[in-house]
Amino acid sequence: MKIAVLSTEYLKDYLTEAVEKLDLGCEIEIFIYYNYVHIVDLYRQLEDRFDGFITTGPVPMQTVKKSVPNCRPISFFLCSESNYYKTFFEVIYKYQDWNFKYGYFDFCDYLCPDQESSLIEHLKNGTFGSWLDRNNRYMTNLTVEKMQESTQRKLEKHIRLWKEGKIKYSLSRMSPIMPQILEAGVDCHYISFSYDDIVLCFRQLIQEILMGELKDSQTASIEILFSGAGKQSADSKQRDVLERLLNAFNKRYMCDFIIHETKNGFRISTSHKTVETITDGFTACHLREYLEKNGNLSLAIGYGLGRVISQAQANAIDAARESQINGNKTSYLFGEDREQIGLFGSGNDFSIQGSVTPYIRELSDRTGLSTLTIQKLISAFRITGTEEVTTPELARILHITIRSVNRLISVLVKYNLAEPLYSRQTNTKGRPSKVYRIRIQID
Repeated sequence: MKIAVLSTEYLKDYLTEAVEKLDLGCEIEIFIYYNYVHIVDLYRQLEDRFDGFITTGPVPMQTVKKSVPNCRPISFFLCSESNYYKTFFEVIYKYQDWNFKYGYFDFCDYLCPDQESSLIEHLKNGTFGSWLDRNNRYMTNLTVEKMQESTQRKLEKHIRLWKEGKIKYSLSRMSPIMPQILEAGVDCHYISFSYDDIVLCFRQLIQEILMGELKDSQTASIEILFSGAGKQSADSKQRDVLERLLNAFNKRYMCDFIIHETKNGFRISTSHKTVETITDGFTACHLREYLEKNGNLSLAIGYGLGRVISQAQANAIDAARESQINGNKTSYLFGEDREQIGLFGSGNDFSIQGSVTPYIRELSDRTGLSTLTIQKLISAFRITGTEEVTTPELARILHITIRSVNRLISVLVKYNLAEPLYSRQTNTKGRPSKVYRIRIQID
């Protein structure tokens, strides 16, 4: 395994010394970038040579991910909250009369005499860490051009405040500009990640690479059943049409399909990666759309994953049967653990409405839910016209299992985005279902 570290010149020696101590069973090389435009070019030059990449912070990582879709596994050295406190104490020790008003902090672009002491308040209230997270999210959402402009402004501010005598010191999280700051004579202290942070980052990235390799090696199966299958209802003409279309789809989208005819339809053997690709990450059934558009066929389609082909096939058959139950309008996927994931088909299934807004991105960052999941919730409630729902109702709307809904609801409740209201009987048997109000902005 080969990992490339994309570093600034300022951090090169520090990282070289740290990497020499590591014994993680992988090859590590360090490469220097000079700005946020250069790091993208550097990544593209190295992409085919390395299994994973690490940057020196979240901004350069996001710069690469935004510029290179489907890039290789990439992470960053996280500067933990404790590293900020460590630097604060170092400055306090150096300046016995230390005071916030004597410093400039480019990680929050804050000069205490100019505005209310919000930094001090965050430190006193124990909310400094969450504030840093919000600041990082803001920075990573900037375009490369805006990031470059922001970096230049901060560099100029460090130097200007120093020359005007408004500060005695400054603190920075921006290693690309540190050499220029120091060259100007500014007493600037860089807040760096620790050796433990470096080790943790490498271990997490190695695990991600290994999991990706395992996922790619998983088998997958697609079960396609004719309407009313079980009675061998399809005639030879329908079978010929379907086989021709499957071969055309395979060729058009460069899949690795192995197509087998079965008693009730067709079975496709393929890979996890292929299924993930042709379903846009398990969110859309483009195969159904293609077959309905070109063949006018009523089909039940199920996807299955597994460590071995027999497991994948069994899961695909169960998923196809689920599709039959729902009138062949929706395709389903059963994962290795038999968890059911809804895949949108054509027909009456709702679709994602709207783009990923700052509000959706903020919810995703805060809760850990994917932006896609939040978009699905918003789209579902737009269609139903209500924010009050039971877990069985939400499972039907989103085409996922009750177990998955329960996990989703627990996250929403934890972050005050859902609240239990009352219980009501949704069918004649079983216990009443709890009704929840979902507090997510629809418009």
